[in-house]
Amino acid sequence: MKSVIRRLALIAATATSAAVNTLAPVPPAAAAQFGQQEVDQNKFIAIAAPAGATSHQLLILEQISRSRACWSESGSAPTVVDPLLLKFDFTGICGRSTDSNGYSIRVADQDLGVQYSLRLVKQANDLKLMAVSNRDRSTPPIEIGRTQPIANGFTKIELNPGWRLTKRTYNGRALGHIYLTNNQDLPTLIAAAGGSQAQPAPAPVTRPVTPSQPVQQPPAIVVPVGSSTGSGSTSGRPLPTPPSVVTTRPGSSSSSGTGGYTVPTVEPDSPSTGRPPITTPAPVTRPTTPPPVYQGTPPSPTDRASSLGFNYRVIVPASSTAQQRRIKTLVPGAFRTVINGQVYMQTGLFRTQPEAESFKQSLARQSLQASVVSVAATTPTNTAQAPSSPSPTPNLPSVPNGRIVAVIDAGHGGGDPGAVGIGGLMEKEINLSISQEVARLLEQQGVQVVMTRRDDREIDLAPRVSAAERARADVFVSIHSNSLSMSRPDVNGIETYYYDSGKKLAESIHSSLLQSTNARDRGVRTANFYVIKNTSMPAVLVEVGFVTGKEDSVRLSDANSRKQMAAAIARGILQYVKQNP
Repeated sequence: MKSVIRRLALIAATATSAAVNTLAPVPPAAAAQFGQQEVDQNKFIAIAAPAGATSHQLLILEQISRSRACWSESGSAPTVVDPLLLKFDFTGICGRSTDSNGYSIRVADQDLGVQYSLRLVKQANDLKLMAVSNRDRSTPPIEIGRTQPIANGFTKIELNPGWRLTKRTYNGRALGHIYLTNNQDLPTLIAAAGGSQAQPAPAPVTRPVTPSQPVQQPPAIVVPVGSSTGSGSTSGRPLPTPPSVVTTRPGSSSSSGTGGYTVPTVEPDSPSTGRPPITTPAPVTRPTTPPPVYQGTPPSPTDRASSLGFNYRVIVPASSTAQQRRIKTLVPGAFRTVINGQVYMQTGLFRTQPEAESFKQSLARQSLQASVVSVAATTPTNTAQAPSSPSPTPNLPSVPNGRIVAVIDAGHGGGDPGAVGIGGLMEKEINLSISQEVARLLEQQGVQVVMTRRDDREIDLAPRVSAAERARADVFVSIHSNSLSMSRPDVNGIETYYYDSGKKLAESIHSSLLQSTNARDRGVRTANFYVIKNTSMPAVLVEVGFVTGKEDSVRLSDANSRKQMAAAIARGILQYVKQNP
């Protein structure tokens, strides 16, 4: 998805021969260089979009042309929204901002994208859109609007008096970024808040927890807008407990000695404080046969499970630490395992397949795509898409003689995770994994590659563009993953965007991706995203799939599928270069 523009300091990116370069960290700079443009409020709508069982994220839609309606509204208090743009190719008709990288807060002509995050907070029977300070958690949050009250599905957010939507401008040109704007200065808005509003979680959840940091559980109903961490899909109810499930490793014991596990439960709202409920772990135990004590060389996990009479196990793809942490939050007895080179979390053992299937469905209700596997098997037996086998080294076209420079831009990074989808699938990790492989393959073909980042760091948009200009790149390819809403897993597919001179490059990459994958075709489209609008060379932004899509999330979580997509992108770049010397 489109990355947040938080700072404007430009840094030098030096291109070195046949080396993958990266950018250094960027110091903050004045966001006042951005302007704002007034817009027709009737052409925009702010929506609370479902993101799991109990959570919501902010979605802003724009009606660009009148050829087709982008949404419809029904009822009042609350107003239910039908996002019609999902039913047709909305290129040039509708605009869509789906995460915090597409919108921010602006007060008294000051861009507060660094200082404040947007969150949806449940209070009583309302969902409130709040601006929350990133620097001082004691500062009262500022209410921007509310749904009046909560409804099932997509619900319109009514902005409070004094708030409106505007567009960000740079050098007099309107960008796709949306501001939630108020003319009053920040001290006045803070004073008006007065500390009486619902307080969000004390620890920010917009930044992923690194392995060296303690895992902190946020309140179950407070989520960062547009950056669903996956915790929102926890309903607060324990998962169903089939009669013979074992969630711990065979041969190991749980804290209770009975194979039980803990799941988060939700306390009722407190009318006296007006604050959201807080998540507390409540033990849920069930009797199981204590595992035998083995002496000498312990048998393998498969032998142990078989000796206890278990025939099926339920596993969940979990290549990232964020996914693994979330699964362990739901099923603390779950543990990491590797099948055919793919990382999974094993969540349970069962004697019969119907019991395993029942538990699999309970995980599905938590937005986890589980599979049921035979204990003796090495590949899933009834999953939507089994992990792919290792792909051979791709046969890529050669490049013409001469100096070819390609900038590969892995979207998001560091404290900006981008979109977070099914099973905690994190966009920044997908983008970097694919980008690194694209860079490796291009270098093998003699292309000089400049990467805007090659590790997990946050880089703003302006330095990404600057890197391409300083390197005098021939092509610029920004790699992203798409998202919509956890409630719309049916939306899947690849989209490729270009601006001005990038059409042929976009068509080449898009065609190559479709030929190499079974992904749905969502088309090649024009857009004015900052990184492709402000680069002078042919530039494209590739959305390799939806992290919130049932089909795409399986593909994006698989390491071999990512390599396949990387090879397709590299092939598309090389074919373009060969045809346009």
